[in-house]
Amino acid sequence: MTGNLSTIHRERLAQCTDGPARRDKAKMKLPETELSWVLRRHRTRPILTLCCGLLTLLVTSDGARGQLIVAHRGASYDAPENTLAAFRLAWRQGADGIEGDFYLTKDGQIVCIHDADTKRTAGVSRQVAKSTLAELRELDVGRWKDEEFAGERMPTLQQVLATVPNGKSIFIEIKCGPEIVPALRDVLSRAELDSRQIAVISFQQDVIAATKQQLPDIKAYWLTGYKQDKVTHKWQPTIDQILKTLQQTGADGLDTNAHASVVDADFVKRLRRAGMDFHCWTVDDPVMATRLQSLGVTSITTNRPKFLRQELPTSGLYQYLDVHLKLDGDLKDASPHHRHADLAGSHGVPPIFKPAVFGQGLDLQKNNGTPSVQYKLPPQGSICLWYYARDWYDYQTVLDNTIHRQAWELWIYRTGQARFRINPGGAVVSHQFHPTGDVNEWHHIALTWDRHDVTKQALQLYVNGHPSDSSGWELTPWTPPGARFYLGGGNDGNTHGNGMWDDVAVFRRILSRADVRQIISAGVQSLKPVVSVDSTKGLRR
Repeated sequence: MTGNLSTIHRERLAQCTDGPARRDKAKMKLPETELSWVLRRHRTRPILTLCCGLLTLLVTSDGARGQLIVAHRGASYDAPENTLAAFRLAWRQGADGIEGDFYLTKDGQIVCIHDADTKRTAGVSRQVAKSTLAELRELDVGRWKDEEFAGERMPTLQQVLATVPNGKSIFIEIKCGPEIVPALRDVLSRAELDSRQIAVISFQQDVIAATKQQLPDIKAYWLTGYKQDKVTHKWQPTIDQILKTLQQTGADGLDTNAHASVVDADFVKRLRRAGMDFHCWTVDDPVMATRLQSLGVTSITTNRPKFLRQELPTSGLYQYLDVHLKLDGDLKDASPHHRHADLAGSHGVPPIFKPAVFGQGLDLQKNNGTPSVQYKLPPQGSICLWYYARDWYDYQTVLDNTIHRQAWELWIYRTGQARFRINPGGAVVSHQFHPTGDVNEWHHIALTWDRHDVTKQALQLYVNGHPSDSSGWELTPWTPPGARFYLGGGNDGNTHGNGMWDDVAVFRRILSRADVRQIISAGVQSLKPVVSVDSTKGLRR
């Protein structure tokens, strides 16, 4: 049935959203992600229902956002938390910042540990506040994670600060009371870091207030989680209570638990209107991270900085959108450029629109017209679209270009392959569709190219989020594209498309696999900004 996903396609779509599996050295079981739950629940439902469910998770994005990725207790998924090994690994994994927990020792030193007692991470019970630095440094705080980390010692704040590279940031979570602030001021005065690279965070309001009083140049963020009232079922604290606390303590913003029932667009707008930075913890799920990114979060704290960076869609992708044909009853370009689109060769017959993946799609049968847009494809860019073919085996054209009928052309070959080439008779990238099960189904197709790239990654083809094998093509001279591109075949000699198109977009940027997955899940429209964010606020990169 048009507009529905078959079992085969639903399974593929679910597979394309799964992150890479790996060995968890800590034997930690991660919770089921929101996305996997939605996919499983809607496995037998039509794609319109599926996408609506996903759209509640992947809300609209902000073009000015540029959130930081902060390593929670270092790269604590892979290394023992709050150790130099974890912090150094976080930098190697590309983190923008690190977060660590700090206590004051009996002899006035600041050490990095989460718990007030050393039992969990050292196997020996010692109260941090009642122990000297020398006593604490005797303990092995790495072996509990893995034998390869045996011998790791509890670091001081000075040692952690010394790992922070230029342009990177550190979030110092204070786990004790405001009595630590004078010692903190002393340590920071001797650190070779710019004040803009440092933030202090705490659940304790008096710590935030003391920090702003004694260290006014340092950012300070109040930490909070949420509890649901058993009688009213309302979540506490409310946004009004949060804003009051931030004002009373002099905080620069909020570092909040990423609770989906609380942190929404209205919540963020209230914070932003009050001039507050907005940070979230602790997020390992790419879908939740994407949701927070779309809300304009300043930073996301995670145990897995490398993984989350790879899985997070490109920030501000909407600003690179050059053409967007939603095809919801018209041929208008919904991008900010509003480029001219028309239908040629229809002999006066109006275009036909039918229910599709997102709203409606354009239904083209042979010889009833070819949509086109006056636009020259950029040297580096991407095209993505949904396509529904009635028959694979007739060489039908999905898109082509004015420059040449065999250049910048995507078509379906007689063997059931989707093929794309950038010059006449040149090498192609291709995807082999299932010979019988894929006809009369919606497929998401994405192409990326970089005419300046000299590797085989210069041209990529994704089908339903899966990158296709591009090893069969070799670099050949690029044919410059013409001034207009077509859907369904505009060049004489190309077989016109015989199917439906939906949510067609061209970007002047290379889409990542995470970008493709987001567009599959929530549509190109989900990239449109709604939350205004001052990108100059917050910690610098």
